[in-house]
Amino acid sequence: MVAPITARENYLRAVTFRNPDHIPYEDVVRNLFFIGDMMWMEQRGYDIWGVGWDYELKEYLPMVVDHPIKRPEDIDHFRPPEPVFQLTQAAVEFMKTEDLSSFVLSGFHPNILFERAWFLMGMEQFFELIMTDTARAKKLLHLIADFNVEIARQYIQQPIECIFVGDDYGNQSALMMSPVLWRELIKPELSRVLQVYRQAGKIIKFHSCGHITEIVEDLIEIGVNIIHPCQARANNLAEWGERFTGRVVFDGGVDTQYTMMMGTPDEIRAEARLRLQQLGRDPGGGLLLWADQNMPFPDQNRQALLDFVIQNGKYPLRLDP
Repeated sequence: MVAPITARENYLRAVTFRNPDHIPYEDVVRNLFFIGDMMWMEQRGYDIWGVGWDYELKEYLPMVVDHPIKRPEDIDHFRPPEPVFQLTQAAVEFMKTEDLSSFVLSGFHPNILFERAWFLMGMEQFFELIMTDTARAKKLLHLIADFNVEIARQYIQQPIECIFVGDDYGNQSALMMSPVLWRELIKPELSRVLQVYRQAGKIIKFHSCGHITEIVEDLIEIGVNIIHPCQARANNLAEWGERFTGRVVFDGGVDTQYTMMMGTPDEIRAEARLRLQQLGRDPGGGLLLWADQNMPFPDQNRQALLDFVIQNGKYPLRLDP
């Protein structure tokens, strides 16, 4: 009798199209954070870039309240912090005390380019800079990418198999800048950072909220393996399934804006079935079906989605209504 594959092996098969047993639902991925990115829950103050953060509700992320770059001319003298890599104490302790063979270890490298740029000078001011002084905008993005290339080079020295990279580009119905502008400003610098992980053989999971349909092809081109969170009400996921199945892993897909937060268990099951049909078409894997954002869902809704994935996620998937 063939022994069942472990949850860890099943996850790795799913994200590399190597015939998993089922859609992964087990808690096997552990993100290893590094010190010096941004502030997180219940943190306020200034990060290593000189960006000020504060929060009002401890359950949610703090917001940017102060920017070190006040005028475009400040970019001429701006220098990023030294890219000194250090894992958080929690990550260090985890690796000391846990049996790592049970987990998929993933680096966590968010706010990698565009978001860091507007953290530094404010979103409205950065968009204005893009349109009025493109050369300085490119200079700032290049400096940020230089820092993150060095962080990536140090991250790959850790025992990670995956890297979780983040940079939000979309709003509810469109990219925040035109695809042409994104390809001119963002894509070359993002590619430089991802190349470090790509050449080291790491699985690259890329997070961007909102509508990003027009640049999914570009993300695949520069080495992204997993797209997250496949935001359902911001993108046409039927189109995604038709165009990108077998070329990138879909992570997420079930609507949070209404269904997971306010819908009934029946509505959750119905939407999960729809996303299974749209995004689960590759028999070799490529689907991590879950909510498209991490929010405080009602317990019965979270359980309804988990039960659906467990009951309907066995390969070969049944895609009939």
